Amino acid sequence: MINWLLKKISLSAIILSIGIISIATADQTIKSDRIVELAKSYLLNQFSQNYSSENIDVTNTRLLPDISFPEGKIDYFINEKEIANIGQYHTIPIIILLDGKPIRTLFVNCKVKLYGNVVTSVAPIKMHQNINREAITLSRQEINSNSKNSDYYQNIEDLVGLRTIQYIPSGKIINAAIIEKIPLVEKNKQVKVVGKIGDIEASIYGTALEKGVKDDIINVQNPSTQKIFSARIIGKNSVELVF
Repeated sequence: MINWLLKKISLSAIILSIGIISIATADQTIKSDRIVELAKSYLLNQFSQNYSSENIDVTNTRLLPDISFPEGKIDYFINEKEIANIGQYHTIPIIILLDGKPIRTLFVNCKVKLYGNVVTSVAPIKMHQNINREAITLSRQEINSNSKNSDYYQNIEDLVGLRTIQYIPSGKIINAAIIEKIPLVEKNKQVKVVGKIGDIEASIYGTALEKGVKDDIINVQNPSTQKIFSARIIGKNSVELVF
């Protein structure tokens, strides 16, 4: 009896001296490739709502190690609330559940590239040069994932007859920010000003204070009186008074 008590006291002392005792169990390994594929699949699904899958390329930018967990049922959950707006670079938080309980969150860094057939310049185009069919072509290019479809062109005919507002190097994607309609009225140029009241029509000449295209409202100055008034562009170097 005394020997049994001594053994029990000794075992208790050992437990107290080393703290909590962990009991080893069989482990299971989750390959990093599996985690990365989950992140890629999520991004492909998000982008495929606006782009065809063949135009989406998702790559992992940071390697993850393989991870070991105790035996049990493994599930995965992506917390979409923690993901920023869709852009080029993403960090996808993947929560790992063991038997229904979250045990770890892994962060997968990915880069998304989008491709599309868009209008590009064949050769350099000068500033304020009119665009013709020979100057542009349709080619497959990487496009900015933050861009809207209206930021670039997918039809050559949409650009013919417009002009550039800056120099465009060869092979550059042509977007809405670097082109404009050809102005019918140029700033500081003389314009014919037409005024109509009922059946009465009169005209004078004035100086356009702004450039513009058809139906634009611009300011025009009467060179004799220096008065400034508003007029609508109705043709080449021709405007109509706005009452």
